[in-house]
Amino acid sequence: MATREDGPGSYTIFTQIVADLLGVPMESKALHGMDSLLSTVQMPAGIPVGTLAIGSAGAKNAALLAIAILANHRPELRAKLHQFRAAQKEKIAKEVLQ
Repeated sequence: MATREDGPGSYTIFTQIVADLLGVPMESKALHGMDSLLSTVQMPAGIPVGTLAIGSAGAKNAALLAIAILANHRPELRAKLHQFRAAQKEKIAKEVLQ
């Protein structure tokens, strides 16, 4: 697996096999990541890219989405993801109710 810069402030992970891509636009100073977002979502037909939020929030969500995709066929990941989401649900409920 390798990476390359595809557009302004965005990186794509690619492999020698056919794979789905998760795009995380990187935040830029000038346009606050909007340039990266547009270059990520404007991929040509036939190259599907799941685009997430700009910056670190998008990176965290991309990791969770990748785990969720892999968890479809890996029970150990599925169990860990369910544990994480249960803990996250409790944390958010406490923050909201306080």
